Amino acid sequence: MYVLRTGVLEMDEINDDFASTPVVLGIGANDTVNPAAAEDPGSPIAGMPVLRVWEAEAGTSPSPS
Repeated sequence: MYVLRTGVLEMDEINDDFASTPVVLGIGANDTVNPAAAEDPGSPIAGMPVLRVWEAEAGTSPSPS
């Protein structure tokens, strides 16, 4: 599959849209969608920018094997 660059958004451009999105399928590194980065100050990834997919009605991300 080929995605034109014009169809790709930056985190700060898309994050506010997740709360009104019915389904999100996250593909990529799981730390970029890990709520611990935003919600757990003791997490090793605390403060890392993330895609807030957990705000969607339903979200999933492939688990590492």
